[in-house]
Amino acid sequence: MRKFLFPLMAFAIITGCDEKNTSENRIPILLNSGVTDLTKAPVENNSSATVRVEGWESNAAADYTAASTWQSSAVVKVQDTPAAITLDPVQYYHASSDYDTYIMGWHPVVDAVGGVLAFDGDATEDIMVSNVVSGNKDEQIGDALVFRHLTSQLRFLVKRDATADGGLVIKSIVLKGAMAPLTVGIPDGNIISSQSFPAGLNVPGIAEAEILADARQAGDAVLITPVENNTAVTLDITVGLPEGGDYVYENIAFTTADGALSAGTAYDITMTFKQKEIVLTANIVPWNESDGSVDIY
Repeated sequence: MRKFLFPLMAFAIITGCDEKNTSENRIPILLNSGVTDLTKAPVENNSSATVRVEGWESNAAADYTAASTWQSSAVVKVQDTPAAITLDPVQYYHASSDYDTYIMGWHPVVDAVGGVLAFDGDATEDIMVSNVVSGNKDEQIGDALVFRHLTSQLRFLVKRDATADGGLVIKSIVLKGAMAPLTVGIPDGNIISSQSFPAGLNVPGIAEAEILADARQAGDAVLITPVENNTAVTLDITVGLPEGGDYVYENIAFTTADGALSAGTAYDITMTFKQKEIVLTANIVPWNESDGSVDIY
């Protein structure tokens, strides 16, 4: 089974203690870690991705609704301990220690406008936002940027047991009641608005294939706005029949161990087709771990 992200990604910030820019006499901000440009699909363990990192310089509290002082990107590797990363372009602390630099980051790479991040809202983006770290040339940053997932990830697997006829073909899976984040506020990282799908959210990437005894993934993972009660999301499942034609299982519900579809949690939902029923089980793989199941008649 494929493994997904650690629950959190820690990217520590390291600064050069003595290195100074000869022309500006300023100390460069050097960053420490580990996600080429995966702005789509969940970011996985041991992969890399490009994150946006921005800094606000202020001699008072930072105003995140204002344009940041500087904008950089960084290619980071997903791992459970901080390691060095490099800002591109390189950035510097303010020449005066009266000014702190407040730094945070997010993924995918988008511009912050008025304290808001806008995304595609198509349920394919692994949206992450970090905490804020701050420091100045005399009190340099030692804390880590910790990125957290804002979405719940669903991955679908299909199989049949010995009672089911051969020749069943998975054709489509549609989520009813699911939404995907559209806008996120900074610095808190709260979801402001979500895209709804009145006709349902089609699981992308499903190749019509026979349902076999061994569980196989159907389509790509979807990343949706978390919900407190997982029964708010149901499934319409279309299969091709051995004798020809299609059959649609409508409004199929499933349960999870936490009773929710939680942020930072990846759920493996296995659909077992039987002669007279479909049996669904929902297993959670790291990000966070849990499990659940439901029988559907």
